[in-house]
Amino acid sequence: MKQHGNALPRRAIWANLWLLAPLLTNTPTAWSQGASQLEEVIVTANRRQSSLLDTPIAISAFDAATLGKFSINSAQDLVARTPSLSMTGTPSKVSIRGVGRPNNALGSDPGVALYSDGVYTTEAGLFEYTNMFDTDRVEVLRGPQGTLYGRNAVGGAINIISMGPTITWKSKVNLELGNYDYQALQGLISGPITDQLSMVAAASSIKRSGFQEEVTSGEDFDDKDTRYLRLSFKYHWNNLWYSRIQFSDVDLNRRPSNGYRTLPFNTDYLQIVPDASSGAPLNLPGTFPGQNFVNFHQGYTKSNAAISDESKTQSDIIPVESTDTRSVYLLNEIALGNYRLKHLASYYEYDYAKRVDNDATNAADAGFSWSEIFLGNTPVSALTGIDHAPPMVTDNTAQEANFTSQDLQFYSELDGAINFVSGLYYYRSDEEQFFAVREDNDDVMAVYAFLGNLVGRNTSTENWLYRGNSNLITTTYAAYGQGTWDFSSQWRLTAGLRYSQDDKDGGDTTFVQWVGDGDISRKAKDNWDSVDWRLGLDYTFMSGQMLYGSLATGYRSGGFNFMKPTASTDVDRVAPEDLLSLELGYKGALIDNRLQLAAAAYFYDYQDLQVIRQDVVNGVALRSFSNADEAHAYGIEVEATALLNQYLSAGAAWSWNQTSYDEFASTDANACALGPLAQGNSDDPLCTEKQNLEGNSFPLTPEHKFSLWASAQWEWQWAQMSASVSYMYVGDQYMSPFNLDEYDKVKAWDRWDSQLSASYGPWSMTAFVKNIADERNWIFRERPSSVTHNYGPGTQLSAPRTWGLRLSHEL
Repeated sequence: MKQHGNALPRRAIWANLWLLAPLLTNTPTAWSQGASQLEEVIVTANRRQSSLLDTPIAISAFDAATLGKFSINSAQDLVARTPSLSMTGTPSKVSIRGVGRPNNALGSDPGVALYSDGVYTTEAGLFEYTNMFDTDRVEVLRGPQGTLYGRNAVGGAINIISMGPTITWKSKVNLELGNYDYQALQGLISGPITDQLSMVAAASSIKRSGFQEEVTSGEDFDDKDTRYLRLSFKYHWNNLWYSRIQFSDVDLNRRPSNGYRTLPFNTDYLQIVPDASSGAPLNLPGTFPGQNFVNFHQGYTKSNAAISDESKTQSDIIPVESTDTRSVYLLNEIALGNYRLKHLASYYEYDYAKRVDNDATNAADAGFSWSEIFLGNTPVSALTGIDHAPPMVTDNTAQEANFTSQDLQFYSELDGAINFVSGLYYYRSDEEQFFAVREDNDDVMAVYAFLGNLVGRNTSTENWLYRGNSNLITTTYAAYGQGTWDFSSQWRLTAGLRYSQDDKDGGDTTFVQWVGDGDISRKAKDNWDSVDWRLGLDYTFMSGQMLYGSLATGYRSGGFNFMKPTASTDVDRVAPEDLLSLELGYKGALIDNRLQLAAAAYFYDYQDLQVIRQDVVNGVALRSFSNADEAHAYGIEVEATALLNQYLSAGAAWSWNQTSYDEFASTDANACALGPLAQGNSDDPLCTEKQNLEGNSFPLTPEHKFSLWASAQWEWQWAQMSASVSYMYVGDQYMSPFNLDEYDKVKAWDRWDSQLSASYGPWSMTAFVKNIADERNWIFRERPSSVTHNYGPGTQLSAPRTWGLRLSHEL
């Protein structure tokens, strides 16, 4: 796979010159009179509307105009333009300033809270549902947000605000066509039904063929097929009270990527038996030391197709993935003089299923032969009567969940020096999760049963190599409040307090081939509470210029690690994670509001940072959920927007992050199954002794990120023209705390995008290109499995070059 560093390909430079051509071939008299100042951006980060430049926290905001101007319509588009934000192709991996979600198993919590129209959700797939077609604004808040939000957001919060009902009729229709058979048809209508009742309806259908090709069948994977519907009604009972009810439904069906797995296959037959002193009882032929399935690649007749072309893969099946979500929320807001009472109740259902090829091979090219694997001097085939029986292994995932929440807020809108926001919050989630590794070849299972019987180990009669079911009920109660005191014309004091309690009650049942005596069942129940606070001081030293500082704590509840593949009846438990945050910042509008600048510096001090560490149990490498005693992070973030003249504007964003474990040690058990140790020394100190990870960086935290953009608007003939070009750079980052370059490092990548639009009346036509240089880079890479030696199916690349045309009609 190509890695391109910082160099800008020459073809990308030339590709962007077409954007400037209209500017160079028209006289100034043909241009329209543009704006003389930058527009004010309104956000609701502090639970009431305020100007972005008057909000004393580090926040990036993208309104509908900005989203459209740069075709920001996916998670990665947002990541590339937002300081300190990382999101992987695995939706639940969201990180801000190094605070993310180390574990996807039930029992763990995200570090970054996601809100859709004020409702908390754990599912980041919502970034991809509609290309942000009906999104009014996206706000990314960095730093602990516990004193203003129902769910404690230790690392920050992302708010997605949809376009709501309007008091006049508006409509919008999009038709998009592009390469990879891309097509999108979207429509929105909003307006008053009566004097008191208004509504908005939005619908979207998006389809695209795949970015990955299966070499034997020619089928394409990693495609897109999403349908979306949202209905919202707002009713004014009188001039003091209104209600809003909203329904949404999403149906996603696709052929997901089979994982972009570029390691060469180890096709040698394994005969080495680990020494008994290693503690590995699974010393059966054909397996890596301590493992419980054979090496799938033994005797494979072809090399891995992804080595020469990362878009290729091998698979026995056509992968499938489906997501169905349904939600409803009811909002009531009542004005009580200069006070407001607001209640938001929500219900959300989530159904997910996925099936992908595990071994990244195709049975048609398998040369796997049990006659090449011996027990003593006897071929296994002579003992079983089964010779050519290649593995055909699949991963199967399913999750069903429903979430309810109640958020009651009481806040002020006083003209005086003091204002406040307070709230009571209740949240409950009922979740069930299933994951299984299945061997679809019955002959292989028959051999496993024979070998297992020789050593008294269990084998599934339903072809499971691993199967896990888990369930969890999470209940959260919280009371929070934050007040501001403008004790002079220049100084403002902010103070916030929060109490929260989290209860978790769940369990799991697992089966692992040749481990234990059958199904293992576990139960776990616990609760945690915390008091958190925030203190801030702002100083406005001249019109439009503000300095601010804040000291805040953050909290993430303790949790469990269900479905761990071990015979132990103990459940991994983690203590709550605590964070002390110091942030200093500046916000200002300069040069008659032709330049807007925001900068922030922060320092984080962690206690009991929740991490994934590794252990060896019966010779098998396992991921364990645990705490790092101490860790810290610090960094700088800068965002700037400039109006260069009445036709041209430009902007930039940059972040620099330093993260480090102070006290953390873990066995790198997974590395024992990789590289030179794969053939068998599980007694190596790398496998058995804890490695000191002090000084290592947090996962998903590039040291440097920056983006640059320029935009122009002018008149040409009968049309209003606009053009934009943007450049994005994301630096090196690691995917695990071990920071090994060979298996954990995602190298720096960059990207150029451009767009050209022409508008006339309600009509507009836009041509857009993303990833002009057509360079695919890692977004996320999982470590190779200690069993399969493949990268996992979650390993993701960025999208190739995509281009298209958008025809819009808006009234």
